[in-house]
Amino acid sequence: MTRQHTSSTSGRAPGLLLLSTIAAVALLLSGCGDGEEVDARALFAANCAVCHGPAGEGGAGAPPLSDPAYLPDQLSDAEMTASIRNGVQDVAEDYGAMPGFSRFDEEQLAALVELVRELQGS
Repeated sequence: MTRQHTSSTSGRAPGLLLLSTIAAVALLLSGCGDGEEVDARALFAANCAVCHGPAGEGGAGAPPLSDPAYLPDQLSDAEMTASIRNGVQDVAEDYGAMPGFSRFDEEQLAALVELVRELQGS
């Protein structure tokens, strides 16, 4: 008796679904895909808005990004980039410390700084 080989994906479907889900979440967290521009708004929404608010208005223990201390004449783009990458421990008493986001690459950091400047009206 010859055994017939049948190809079935039913045993693989849960694994493929899990891999697809993981890839989608990683894409959302990274804010970009292969060869695509960084989606700064998605990156901000997934990582910053929980504390700074969806439009940077502040909340949940984080300051509004329109505070004069964060405007370009007080905080350069390079300083803002370093603050996002490394976090901020020395904060006003009304706010908690900001964690660092060292997982962001230079392109993501630049896109976030550009978005914050846009939210500030700078």
